[in-house]
Amino acid sequence: MAPKKRNWLSRIFGSHDASHDTPHRTSPAPNSPANPSAPLAEPGPQDPPVPLPRLDLHQSTALIRQIVRTLNSLGYGATPTPEVVYYSKPEHIQKPLSYPGPTPGPYGGQLPAPDYGEGSQLGLENITKQCANAEDFGRDMPVLVEHFVNSLLGPAASSERDLLSLPDAEFYSRLRARLMAIDLLPEQSRADALEFNPDSPIRPYSDDLCINLVLDTPNSVLALSPGSLNNRGPIEDLFRIGYRNLWQELIDSGLDVQPVRASEDRPNERFWAIESGSYYAGSVPLLMNEILERYLPQIDPSEGLVFSTPHRHITLVREMGEGTDLLGSIKMMAAVTAQEFSRQAGALSPRLMFSHMAEITTFTDIKAKGDGRAEIDIQPPAYLMERINQGKR
Repeated sequence: MAPKKRNWLSRIFGSHDASHDTPHRTSPAPNSPANPSAPLAEPGPQDPPVPLPRLDLHQSTALIRQIVRTLNSLGYGATPTPEVVYYSKPEHIQKPLSYPGPTPGPYGGQLPAPDYGEGSQLGLENITKQCANAEDFGRDMPVLVEHFVNSLLGPAASSERDLLSLPDAEFYSRLRARLMAIDLLPEQSRADALEFNPDSPIRPYSDDLCINLVLDTPNSVLALSPGSLNNRGPIEDLFRIGYRNLWQELIDSGLDVQPVRASEDRPNERFWAIESGSYYAGSVPLLMNEILERYLPQIDPSEGLVFSTPHRHITLVREMGEGTDLLGSIKMMAAVTAQEFSRQAGALSPRLMFSHMAEITTFTDIKAKGDGRAEIDIQPPAYLMERINQGKR
């Protein structure tokens, strides 16, 4: 399901940053499946640029128009905003958008569009990050949009009703346990992410992450709700199945484990990156001891671990040490975690966590400054601070 990704080290230390390049051609490639027979007219004053992170205004507009075009091809009218695109079948629109442009919908839309807040929502964060990371925006963007929209809404996308009516054997084989950002949960489900509910497929994990049972399909990952588990057996059995399938998913995904060091003259300032193209590599912490025993047997997790899950394709981990080596490693991990979180699709958390004696503590945060920038705030728990101070004596 996941596209092949470049090695993460090249992204950090030799990454392609579209904001520093000369502008790319933003028109779709001639043979792209989403390319129309005739070019769309340039947007007028009724279609102002929609600024998207890490894309210039020309790229942002091209991406928005491609999304509208692809949704139209599936029969949906579309109304973009900088965060989401509202979309709906024209016959289901109760409140249409009042649009003064030359086409029925904004940004070249050929179908009537729903008003703001009307219909369903398509989030832009993941597709924006994918396009910002593309090697050639003009060539790759239409294909990325086509795959993104069709995987969610196209003929190959499975409906929730279809998935939930699967026979037990297939349902159990698709079941996975997965880490998920709490703020991505529906409002009515967030209480279970903060306080243990024995009947829920959602369990607390950290300050901004939860454990969620999901169904894995070739085109999507469906987060399960309490009502979706009726007649599937005891919830604890389902979690056991989900963890077992997660283990097999990770082993089969070909996890790539490599050390990351600050510099050759500071070899002990380092951490480990565990990465794969699987959408579940960011859930490695759910099976951390087992994964370390298999891939990093030299690490003793009983003394404590510093780790992070910036996005779904990677986990960063550092064994316990002391002194400036440990502190320098934490600072480097915090910076890399924040950068990976902001740049890659499938974001989970920009914060570092500390695991010791079966307790998980989140100890970094990203705080906005008055000049529009952000800074990383590090507040180690007492035991971790003691280990940092030990090496300074």
